[in-house]
Amino acid sequence: MIQNKAAVEEKVAQVLQENTVTNMATQGDQGPWCATVYFVEEGFDLLCLVESGGRTMANLKRNHRVAFTINRQTPDRFLQGSGTASVIGLPAENRALFDFMCHKQPQLREFVTMVPGLVIVRIVTERLGPSDLPAGIFPRVTLARRGDDWLLVGEAPALRGARAWLMALRPYSFPASLMSMLVGVALAYREDFFDLPLF
Repeated sequence: MIQNKAAVEEKVAQVLQENTVTNMATQGDQGPWCATVYFVEEGFDLLCLVESGGRTMANLKRNHRVAFTINRQTPDRFLQGSGTASVIGLPAENRALFDFMCHKQPQLREFVTMVPGLVIVRIVTERLGPSDLPAGIFPRVTLARRGDDWLLVGEAPALRGARAWLMALRPYSFPASLMSMLVGVALAYREDFFDLPLF
């Protein structure tokens, strides 16, 4: 069995490059749901097209965590993964990103005209488990994202100290959480209800 990180990363890239759709599993009020969507790889992350009014989008609004599989409809070479999804927006409003997607999959231009209301969703992958049975790579070989790097699960040392706290805080999400607080402070200040200790 191959457990070399470079070989596993190469296999992940191969599976991503040779496929155009993924089965994406989400969880919402009505329980788990799986949908097949077009995707384009962006490194090891995925750019997908999802119906804005569908059950998948409703689930993503409640729970950003997703799981997915990418395969050729045969269980010999495939990829299983999980990550966090964020809605980017309509292809027409994100022209450069949509052009990037169409470079790999030109059929997406016609697809968005046939299915109105499709939006681009980015899945930032966190765990990837490739399988290539003829090459000796099995599902238990898993890559985990550690900052900007990928490590084989079991190979990664436990995070400690300041780095562990920084990863747990997810600083990339600060602008989203701070914005609502700053709007509230501005409204309170405008109405003369600003309280510095409370802030």
